[in-house]
Amino acid sequence: MVSMKSLARSIGPIRRLHDSRNELGAALEAANARLGDAERQIRELTQKLRLRHDSTQRRAVRDSSAPDQIKRVVAHAELMAALHSRHGTMPVYEDVLRNGYQRLISKGDTVIDVGAHVGDHTAEFCKLVGDSGSVIAFEPLPDIFQKLQSNITSSNARLINACLSEEAGRISFVHARGMPSESGMRQRIYNHPDVTQPEIIEVEAVRLDDWINKIKSLRFLKIDVEGGEISVLHGGKKVLSRYRPIVSVEYGFQGYSVYGHEKNTLWNFAVEQDYILGDLFGAPCDDAETWDKICGVSYWDFYMIPREKIGEWQNAVSGI
Repeated sequence: MVSMKSLARSIGPIRRLHDSRNELGAALEAANARLGDAERQIRELTQKLRLRHDSTQRRAVRDSSAPDQIKRVVAHAELMAALHSRHGTMPVYEDVLRNGYQRLISKGDTVIDVGAHVGDHTAEFCKLVGDSGSVIAFEPLPDIFQKLQSNITSSNARLINACLSEEAGRISFVHARGMPSESGMRQRIYNHPDVTQPEIIEVEAVRLDDWINKIKSLRFLKIDVEGGEISVLHGGKKVLSRYRPIVSVEYGFQGYSVYGHEKNTLWNFAVEQDYILGDLFGAPCDDAETWDKICGVSYWDFYMIPREKIGEWQNAVSGI
């Protein structure tokens, strides 16, 4: 039989071993806790470094791309001018504009066409927005409006026999007979004065802001009114502020000059509304000096883009 003394001697080591195991377990738990804290600190530090790296990268891309964009917009204008003057050729800018807005307008959108004429762009807008969208087209000339009505029969189109201006009411309007596409609120410098006979008529004028509660959104606004673009824009400041549409606007010396405007008139308006001007090829123009270089060099059609949509517009129009 095992004596009590022998049993006592054997229990002592077992107790010490048990105590040691408990101490080891506690030490392991403490070590695991410290390891967990270290891992969390590493993750947090890694995340901070990643965010700092991403921010640096974005800033570097932004800083390095700005000069390239300025070069692009100038290069486009100079290239088109060279094609005109040296080679006697030019693209059909209406087709270039169409190719751009086809990438911007989707089913269900609302589009307003100011200066719809016989509806070439209006018809395309109706196709792009589909049955769930809407197109509102303004044309002031009575005889041209009749042609617009014949050409546009889509149920998603609303045709208005009026011009847009800064003030509403009955106004005098110059019907350029022989070249009706050059008609406007004032007699502009005609491209073919030998075949153009200006006639003063009276038309209805409305403000774009008068429509602010008649629409729920506005994706795209096209303005082609032979020099009266600034008046249209001033009459639509509330619409621009609420709906922030992308705008295509014709702005050429032969039109805007007879209203007393200059190159920087459109630039200043865009800046006041937090818009950026851009060319038909997806290059933004982000400073007044560059705008002065490109405005009127070779083409008259430009975009006005809400600053917050500049990336979306550029990717769509330039195809990047």
